[in-house]
Amino acid sequence: MDLHRPVDSNKTYEDMTAEEKLRFDHQKMHELHRGHESMHTTMVLILIVTLVVAQFVVVEWKKRHYRSYAFFTMVSMWSIPLALSFNKGWWRFITIWTVFTLLTGIVIRKSTAKPMSNTTPRLWSRVHAYHNGAYPHCHTCSGTFFTMVSMWSIPLALSFNKGWWRFITIWTVFTLLTGIVIRKSTAKPMSNTTPRLVYKWFYLIYKVSCFLGIVGYILMMATFVGINTFFGHKPQQWMDVALVLLFYGLYFGVLGRDVAEYCTDKMAASIGYYTKEGIPTRQLESNVCAVCGNQLMVDVNEEGILENTYKLPCGHVFHEFCIRGWCIVGKKQTCPYCKEKVDLRRMFTNPWDRPHILYGQLLDWIRWLVAWQPLILFLAQGINWLFGLE
Repeated sequence: MDLHRPVDSNKTYEDMTAEEKLRFDHQKMHELHRGHESMHTTMVLILIVTLVVAQFVVVEWKKRHYRSYAFFTMVSMWSIPLALSFNKGWWRFITIWTVFTLLTGIVIRKSTAKPMSNTTPRLWSRVHAYHNGAYPHCHTCSGTFFTMVSMWSIPLALSFNKGWWRFITIWTVFTLLTGIVIRKSTAKPMSNTTPRLVYKWFYLIYKVSCFLGIVGYILMMATFVGINTFFGHKPQQWMDVALVLLFYGLYFGVLGRDVAEYCTDKMAASIGYYTKEGIPTRQLESNVCAVCGNQLMVDVNEEGILENTYKLPCGHVFHEFCIRGWCIVGKKQTCPYCKEKVDLRRMFTNPWDRPHILYGQLLDWIRWLVAWQPLILFLAQGINWLFGLE
C-alpha cells in the first residue's frame, strides 16, 4: 500500500475507507512535522543523553541506597501498568491486579505483625525458592515498598489509557486477593496460621506466573515454526495469545517477587534472629533455624523426608526451604544471622535449581522494562516540552 498516494479531498473523514484513513493520517503527520528536521535531531539527542544519564543514576542509586531504589521501582511496577490499563480499558488486567494486591496486602500485614507467629517466616521463605540476588547496601524498608507500588500502578495507568479492560479486570482481582494476604501478614498480633497462608499464596503466584511464561514461550516458538497452520489458525492469533501469556507470567512474577522481599525482612526481623545492621537481638541455638525460629528436625548429614538441613560456610544451619527462600526468593546472599557472604552457585549445585536463579535474573530485567523505561521516556518528553520541541 502506497501511503503517499493522494486522498480524495472531497470526502469527509467519516466517508473514507480504512485504507484512505490510514493514508490521510500518515500524510497529515508528515505535513505537521515538515521542516522540523533540526528539531527532531535535537529531540533524539535529548533522548540519548537522558537514557545515558538515567542509566548511570539508576545504577549508582541501586548500588548506594538499594532500599529507596527498590521502593521506587516497586511503586512504579505497581502503578504504571494499572494507570495504563485504566487509560486503555484493559479491565481483565485491572481485575487480576486488584485481586493480587488485596491478597498480597494481607501477606505483608501478617509478615510485619508483632508479635509474629513462629510459622510465618517459613511460610514466606518457601515462596521465594525461585529468585536470586544480593543487595548488602540496604538502609530502609521503603525501597522494596516503593518498587512494589510502581510495579502495581504504572501498568494499570497504561491499561486505562489504552482501554485494556481485560488486563484491568485481572489486575483488580489480583490486587484484591494480594491485599488480603498483605493485611494478614502485617496484622498485630499475627495469627499462627498466617505464615502458611503467606507461603501458599506467593508460591502459587510463582507457579502460575512460571507456567504462563513457559506456555507463552512454547506457543510463540510453535508459531515461528508454523505449527499453527496444522490447525488452520493465523499466526497473528497464536502470537497474540503467546504475548499475553508471557506478559502476565513475567509481570506478576516480578510483582510477587518485590512483595515477597518486603515481607521477608519484616517477618525475619520480628523473630529477632535477623537485623539489617548490628547484632541480632536473640542468641541462636545450634538446633534452631535463624530464618523461621523453629527447631531443626534432621541433621545436616541426614536425608530428610520433607526437607533437608543446610549448613552455610559460616557454620550456621537452616531448613532447606528457609535458606532457599532467603537466598533465592528473598534476594539475600548473606547468612541471616552473621551476614557472611553466601555463594549461591556453590550452595545450590542441583541443576534443577539453576532455572530458578536465571528466572529471577530475567525478572530483574522485566522490572527495568516496566518500571524505569516509561519514567525515563516521560522525563525525555518533559524536557522536549520545556524547550517547545514537537
